[in-house]
Amino acid sequence: MIFVSDSPLLHFLLLLLLLPFSSSQDITKQLRSYSNQFESKKLISILDEMPDLADYLDYFYKAFDHQVALEEGEIVPFAGFADDFDANNDTLTQLSSELSAHLDKARRELK
Repeated sequence: MIFVSDSPLLHFLLLLLLLPFSSSQDITKQLRSYSNQFESKKLISILDEMPDLADYLDYFYKAFDHQVALEEGEIVPFAGFADDFDANNDTLTQLSSELSAHLDKARRELK
């Protein structure tokens, strides 16, 4: 589930937190390719214990437009990435439409 908040600071922090995880993933991947040359069993053990975050990072990189989030200070998930967010948006759109129809009817009746 995507974390959605009204706070631009929280959105900015989420974006900042993705970068070190991505760097860590890249460094671990590069080091693993050379692990057969390492003499340190401890280093090999540490590399083997590092979790693979690729799927999680991929999810967050594909979930929303990062450039828009940085520029506007808002993280808005793409449709299909957060079912609860999509459902709430659908409900808000429907309620807004019903409210507009009711307002139009009230204006006609009050003329």
